[in-house]
Amino acid sequence: MIKFFRHQKKKTPSEQPIELFMDVSTYEQLKKRAQIDGISEDDALLRSLEQGMHSYWLHMAKVYQEDYEVVNQLHERYKRDNDLLKGIMIQNERFYEILAGREAQNSTEGEKR
Repeated sequence: MIKFFRHQKKKTPSEQPIELFMDVSTYEQLKKRAQIDGISEDDALLRSLEQGMHSYWLHMAKVYQEDYEVVNQLHERYKRDNDLLKGIMIQNERFYEILAGREAQNSTEGEKR
């Protein structure tokens, strides 16, 4: 167990004391890293947490980028499909006009006979 209190200084609004439980092998790695870097265990833990959060946000940025690309592709497909649908609707209107014109022409020819 590491009690992480940042050198027992007074707590400032930007610092929060925590109590942390970790397995022995992780603690030994932390101690070794602190010795190699010449820093306290508290600072080594803080650095590890900061690096972990940095890695997390990089991962989340990648996930959000992938999600954005999927949504963007779907949006482009929707726009293309919508444009095609508008073209079909315009073409159907023209066909209805042609049919209405032919029906009117047939009805006038039928009256003449």
